Amino acid sequence: MGHGADRYTKKFTTYIHLVTMLYLAFEGCTSIREVTTGLLACAARLIHLGLDYCPKKSTLSNANRKRMSNVFMAV
Repeated sequence: MGHGADRYTKKFTTYIHLVTMLYLAFEGCTSIREVTTGLLACAARLIHLGLDYCPKKSTLSNANRKRMSNVFMAV
């Protein structure tokens, strides 16, 4: 994805962030803890989407704070 959103990232790319946020929306999660726990439970089924690891709560929280939402609109 563009906009330089992956410039200083090591593992948690914009694509993995997008897959994580789509999981949040489809499952109706209301907290970051629900998202991370649910991703861990479904990790084997999500690997075909390119989700090779499950982010921790702090990683997801930092990405939500730092990454601009307009990155996800540029598809």
